[in-house]
Amino acid sequence: MDNSEFQQEKETLHNVLEKYEDIMQFYNSRIDAIPQIYKDDTTMINNSIEMYSEKLRLMK
Repeated sequence: MDNSEFQQEKETLHNVLEKYEDIMQFYNSRIDAIPQIYKDDTTMINNSIEMYSEKLRLMK
């Protein structure tokens, strides 16, 4: 692998990691918003938070 291929792979990895971080931030913001979205439905609150928490856990 020459230097230009290495640099291209490095940039690709950087882009993938940035996208992962964006998705994780989105999931965290959803977790924060869920109690407001489902104010009177504790089942939906619990299920939604559990779902997004599991997605975050898998991404880590």
